[in-house]
Amino acid sequence: MISLKNILGRTFFRFRYLIILSSVLIFVILGIVLYNVYENAKTAYQVPSRYITTEVAILLCMFLLGLLIFFYERKIARTLKRRVAEKENYLTSVLQYSVDAIILINNENRLLVWNKGAELIFGYTEKEMVGNTFHCLIPPEIDAEKELETIKQQVLRDGFIRNHRVQRITKDGRRITVDLSRTLVRDEHGEPIGSVAIIKDVTEEIEFEQRMYNTEKLASIGTLAAGVAHEINNPLAIILGFTDLLKERFPEGSPELEDLKIIEENAENAKRTVENLLGFARVTEGDVESVDVRQSLETVLKIVERTLVTENITLVKEIADDLPHIRGVAREFQQVIFNLINNAIAAMKGTGGTLTISAWVESGRLCVRVTDTGVGIPDRIKRRVFDPFFTTKKVGEGTGLGLSLCYGIIKKYGGTIDFYSSSAEDDPSEPSGTSFTVTTLIDSDDEPQNRSEQ
Repeated sequence: MISLKNILGRTFFRFRYLIILSSVLIFVILGIVLYNVYENAKTAYQVPSRYITTEVAILLCMFLLGLLIFFYERKIARTLKRRVAEKENYLTSVLQYSVDAIILINNENRLLVWNKGAELIFGYTEKEMVGNTFHCLIPPEIDAEKELETIKQQVLRDGFIRNHRVQRITKDGRRITVDLSRTLVRDEHGEPIGSVAIIKDVTEEIEFEQRMYNTEKLASIGTLAAGVAHEINNPLAIILGFTDLLKERFPEGSPELEDLKIIEENAENAKRTVENLLGFARVTEGDVESVDVRQSLETVLKIVERTLVTENITLVKEIADDLPHIRGVAREFQQVIFNLINNAIAAMKGTGGTLTISAWVESGRLCVRVTDTGVGIPDRIKRRVFDPFFTTKKVGEGTGLGLSLCYGIIKKYGGTIDFYSSSAEDDPSEPSGTSFTVTTLIDSDDEPQNRSEQ
């Protein structure tokens, strides 16, 4: 509720300089008038006492009025200073204790302000970051200079950048996805002096969306697979059966026998496609075993060894000697690695390159990475790589179920599979290639401490 006192106070605050000026003018005018009266009285050889008393009274009143204005001005100044301090404290609290990172950057991309939210997200303290750049937050495979300069130029050009999702790395080495918004800051002359960045960690949000999306895919594929099994497998069984009977009627090397072999081969391909589809949707129970990862990797590499030589691909193995076992099915784990290696070979087909197989333990989980120097995956299709039936291969070269099958198997045993890829289509200046990383749970009966006791 607005009181009369507040109204008068605000009115006086707004017009205080006018009041002071008016008081001074009144004082000067009264002084001139009294001086004239006094001179006239002197001319008459007599100074009436009432004139002197009046002059002293007026001067005293003006003095008191001046003191009142002075002290009231001091009170207004203190009130204003207190309110400014309160607002500064409020803004400082909002800045420092926001759960999102609020960062002030100068024109050289150096940090001037690093709040508590930034510390919570990235793990670095204000003392560690103020005066430095963002380089320590950018993953090593990304060109930090180029990315920071691109963001800076867009902010200078448009005045802001909004909802820009990028990969960042925390102090403890975790990779996170952040939502970056950045606004240009100008001085009183309109010249850019820096920018303010607001950063939000959206890693969990993206993972949740991806899980929901993949759950829907699994449900739809499961429904489709049930119908496919009955509608296709039965006719395929009849085709294969009669083909086998017909093959017995023709001698080896005859054109008819060769035609029947082609029919049989393609029918078997169709049957394998259906089996892969069912394997993607089916959740096995009771078949979980302890998988020797190192032995499984060696088995798969032995199978593809000849193909690597034929395609002029150099194999680099970075496999730790003391890898623990994982929970799963050896055949399915080998199928995952085999599919990833096949895709890597296809990406380097005709040009050759380097295939790197890495395996290590990190944060209580076992990680296997398959890296190639092939053509890479363009940004426009990265969201679809795990979609069933999606493939970039030519007709007859792939079914589009390989990565979908890998995803289903790894998720079934509580693991994760993700990738990083760079392609000439998106960045011609950077080397192309793709890395798929499979992370799985370690067998609780084969943890390092247990193995050391055996």
